Amino acid sequence: MLAAAAVTAACTEWANLGGLEPEAGGGAGMLEEGACGLSTPAFCEGFETAHPGGRGGDLDERVFGFARWGHQVQYTWERAPAHTYGDDYLFPATFCGEPFDGILPDQDVRTCAGAGVDGVVSGQLNETFDDQQATGVNALRVRQPFDFAGRVGKLVWDVDAKVNPLNSGQGWWIAVWVTGEPTPLASDDRDGIAAYPRDGIGFTFAFGADCPEAVDDWQNALEGVLVTSGYQIVSARPFWELDQSDARCFKVADARLNHFELRLSEDDAELWVSDSDDPASLRLRTKTSGLGLSFNRGYVQLQHWANNAAQGGHVTPSQTFRWDNVGFDGPRLPTPRAYEVPDPGTPGQSGAVRVGYLFSEGPLSFVLPGVELSNATSASFNFVLEAGPGTELHYALNGNPEHTFVYPETAGSPGGLHGFSVPVPLAELVPGNNTLAVSLPGASVAQGIGSLDLTVEVSR
Repeated sequence: MLAAAAVTAACTEWANLGGLEPEAGGGAGMLEEGACGLSTPAFCEGFETAHPGGRGGDLDERVFGFARWGHQVQYTWERAPAHTYGDDYLFPATFCGEPFDGILPDQDVRTCAGAGVDGVVSGQLNETFDDQQATGVNALRVRQPFDFAGRVGKLVWDVDAKVNPLNSGQGWWIAVWVTGEPTPLASDDRDGIAAYPRDGIGFTFAFGADCPEAVDDWQNALEGVLVTSGYQIVSARPFWELDQSDARCFKVADARLNHFELRLSEDDAELWVSDSDDPASLRLRTKTSGLGLSFNRGYVQLQHWANNAAQGGHVTPSQTFRWDNVGFDGPRLPTPRAYEVPDPGTPGQSGAVRVGYLFSEGPLSFVLPGVELSNATSASFNFVLEAGPGTELHYALNGNPEHTFVYPETAGSPGGLHGFSVPVPLAELVPGNNTLAVSLPGASVAQGIGSLDLTVEVSR
């Protein structure tokens, strides 16, 4: 079995990602016509090269951000070890092609060889976690913006888009969001997590959306489309309100990838998907119109969710998803520079590790080494916060006066876990080392913050 590496001590310095140019040949470097199957690719990542050392394991964090959430029912901000469950659990998972044991962050995100949609073996990004009898999420966010202003943009990705085929209401699934801000987490209302972004559109593929219940012919479909503006829901369209083709459901299987194409404009969305056993089966599955999006340039998030899978028929709580060939077309915009806070990595309960910082442990302060400000146009502080409406988050840069962010009134559950993006004045940043202090006056024992980064937008 694969064993997790020893967990390192918590680090109070920011990972210096430095805004480096992606390596040529590394998937997001030099792009040629046809990369990721796009005639005019603006971004393409094939996960052929491992980039270990950041919060996202082998993920290249110069071009991706990575966010985690997990809790052990009564213990928040913790991720327990993931492992392959025994034969008494249905649909056992593998990781990089093998049974696994004791996998903890950041060893839970690996670049491994796997068969692609066409059967050809290449690099893929494997990520896994145990749902811990609760709700968990891994989210990959492309740092480079996706611009679909005045046109139909094409967003593509490959993944083994499986769901619990028992359709029992518990399990694991994927979701894809495009958000107007570089927030580290977006979601609809899932088991008390309602992290509706300020502006966004989300596509959720959960529980098969009434596809046939057949374990030997595993199927999935788009469950719904959600549009938000000002943290409020402006359109929620379940699958029965979408325009359907005659093949809304598509075949899925563990470790067998589907190819997805999302064709998106400010008013319309079309979803094209191939069956996992036939790459030639790419076809229109569903579409919807009249979206009226409040933005036309956004950040793509690819997400793996799970919720107490074992409750639904003794289904494995640990599951792996495999991502490949993530890309989009359009104008190629500059990739922001990123300075990411490592997860604490300190021990939690029952072998778990912490993936967030608790305010009850005192004011939090971090050092941001190597900040580069040349050609900077704006900056933002991005984070996932556990709090409630009206709660005040205080943050300050380099000893300057504090800024106050007030947790807004959002749709769905009042408060809870939510991703946010707040401005950082460029005048308060300096080249080289910077300090960031954050606090939440009156915080409860469980309230914390995680998946923090500083994003510096650049003109070139």
